[in-house]
Amino acid sequence: MRRAGLLFMMSLIAGLVAVGSVAGADQDGVEICHVHQDGHEDSPEWQLIEVKNQKSLDKHLEHGDAFPGDPVPGSDGQVFDAECKPLGGTDTIAYYDCFDLETGKVVGDIRDGSGCEAAWDFYFGYNAQTTPHAFVVQNQRQGAQIAYSEEPFADVTIEDVETLEFSGSIIDTAFDQVAVVLTADGKYFKLALESEVFSDVTFHWAPLA
Repeated sequence: MRRAGLLFMMSLIAGLVAVGSVAGADQDGVEICHVHQDGHEDSPEWQLIEVKNQKSLDKHLEHGDAFPGDPVPGSDGQVFDAECKPLGGTDTIAYYDCFDLETGKVVGDIRDGSGCEAAWDFYFGYNAQTTPHAFVVQNQRQGAQIAYSEEPFADVTIEDVETLEFSGSIIDTAFDQVAVVLTADGKYFKLALESEVFSDVTFHWAPLA
């Protein structure tokens, strides 16, 4: 009788531990990029939400939601940043155009008298002595840093930043490797050259999240 009672208590404790583990897993949750109900099929709006259990997560992923850092469904090369903002793709800008990676926009020309807005992250300088001619100049004044990776563009992930040597100085090297820019806002972006002509540079870029 005493043995049966002991077994019952052990089973009860085990059950409570199991329930507690499940509840703990649910409470942790998982952050995903969810299509907002106000979005449209041609231009969906995304928002960062937290999903509490595996069943809900599976349902979200089935209808097209994704994780931060994943490719944006239906886009041409865009990737979700940590806040589920679609960024990246392929752009063409002129040499010395200041580019803001957080918005994906050109915010001035460094050669203009008025210069560029404070928010810019990099521009492409031109070096006639190298091939390719383009090299990446980060916004030193705002504290941006840069590093280079020998890995292919698609293989460079947020985990790789710990192995890279970032510099706050301008690295006047030809843009023939993947550049990783650490912005003044503490965000990482990767850049890779697609092509260049006399006045313009076409490049791939994406956030690392």
